[in-house]
Amino acid sequence: LSSITEITGDLNVTGTATLSSLAGLESITAVGGNLAINNNAALTDLGGLQSLTSVGEHLTIGDNPSLTNLAGLGSLMSLGGNLNVNNSEALTDLVGLGSITSLQGSVSIAKNQALFSLSGLEGVVSIDGTLNIYDNTSLTSLGGLESLSSVGGGLYLKNLALTSLAGLGALTSV
Repeated sequence: LSSITEITGDLNVTGTATLSSLAGLESITAVGGNLAINNNAALTDLGGLQSLTSVGEHLTIGDNPSLTNLAGLGSLMSLGGNLNVNNSEALTDLVGLGSITSLQGSVSIAKNQALFSLSGLEGVVSIDGTLNIYDNTSLTSLGGLESLSSVGGGLYLKNLALTSLAGLGALTSV
């Protein structure tokens, strides 16, 4: 795969029991369709995707119980669809998504038990769709969303540990 720089369709890394690394994908700069990284029991990080700058459609990261960070996505600037980060029990923050400033779809951040911070979303100014943040049992604040000024769809928050909505101070329209 080292000679592939662009995938015009979808890239799915799904259903692996022992894959612990995405090494070998380092040269990929663009995925034209969806990027799905789901149900990978041993995957601890997204290293290997550090050259990725754009995903044409949706980015889905879910059911990766050993995934601790999203740092491998540090170059990602453009996402054409939804962002879903769900059911990754060891994920503590969203650092790695810091180059994204606007999202054309909806955002769902749900059921990540260790997620205590939305750090990594500081650059996001607008979300065209809905923003759903729910059932992240360790999330106590919305820090990381301080730059968010508009959400085109609804805003749904259901996190029993939340103690403050202060991270939404710049939000002017929903």
